Amino acid sequence: LAVLRGTDLIDLTFLDGSNSGGTPALIDGRPLGADTIFGMDSSTKMATSVVAMTLHQEGAFDLEDPLEKYLPEFASPTVLGADATSIDQADPAQGPIPIKHILSHSAGLSYGFIEPDTLIDSIYAEHGVNPMASNMATSLEELAVRLGQLPLAYEPGGSWRYSLATDIAARLLEVLTGRPFDIALAERLTGPLGMVDTDFWVSPEKRNRWATMYDPADRLSPMTPGLSPAATRGTDGPPPLPSGGGGLYSHPRRLFAVRTDARERRRMERRPCTEARDGPADAPEPTGPRGRCAVFDVAHARHDLRARLRLEGGAGPGRTGERDRRVLLGRSRDRWHELPCAGV
Repeated sequence: LAVLRGTDLIDLTFLDGSNSGGTPALIDGRPLGADTIFGMDSSTKMATSVVAMTLHQEGAFDLEDPLEKYLPEFASPTVLGADATSIDQADPAQGPIPIKHILSHSAGLSYGFIEPDTLIDSIYAEHGVNPMASNMATSLEELAVRLGQLPLAYEPGGSWRYSLATDIAARLLEVLTGRPFDIALAERLTGPLGMVDTDFWVSPEKRNRWATMYDPADRLSPMTPGLSPAATRGTDGPPPLPSGGGGLYSHPRRLFAVRTDARERRRMERRPCTEARDGPADAPEPTGPRGRCAVFDVAHARHDLRARLRLEGGAGPGRTGERDRRVLLGRSRDRWHELPCAGV
């Protein structure tokens, strides 16, 4: 249970299902804690989108760019007719899919399992793009190729539908960075933020902190009442398809650290460069995107570091070190600037 005032975390309490007579939440029956690892499921979309927007900020792509510029399999999209009853009843789309619609679930894609009785989701299931089905694509590249061959549910930008769009965003990141998505995510987000427990699988030494995972009683009909434990999901090593829409495992305090970091980055960009700052007199003056200042003053940085240490479990004996004593104060377009933060 998290209590927030605006974007500030006030309290974080963990409730074990066994307190109400239910099944204990952890595999070995121990109560939940601040380092319990959960499946992030669709919160993964947040991480994927943050990395995508950092690349946009660096000029790697424009939100108006057609998706086919980087993923040619999405060239010449078609759209199902309003009264269509089969996959053949589709017409050419009025235009290409802009990347901005991939990042906002408005591209015309679907998920393949949420409404299994609809034509679009039945088409997805038949062609192996249903995340709940055994014939699901085995890589982000394969997923993109399969989706590119299928019609859209509606014109790009014409509506909204929860979908596999964020997985296509993950494939886009692979193309833009030249790196597998899980590696790109680690290099650009989870690594710099010290999110050592955030990954697409749970390694053996961490499984004593892993909360029990559950699947729908009927994976192909998720609205059917009932749950069944999914004890093996996430334990067989890094998956061949690291889902950008729902594949990460992490714990709540890490997610709040990401939230804090995103808020501080926004604050950095809005701060005028004329404000005073502490640091070496000859230190370069970093500038954020659009020419705004990208540096905090030390007093503000200390406040931020205290908040992070609370989320990370404190800075008691044996926990202080170079990483605890230094705090990221700002970012230029090409590198982070670090200044010592003494007396925290």
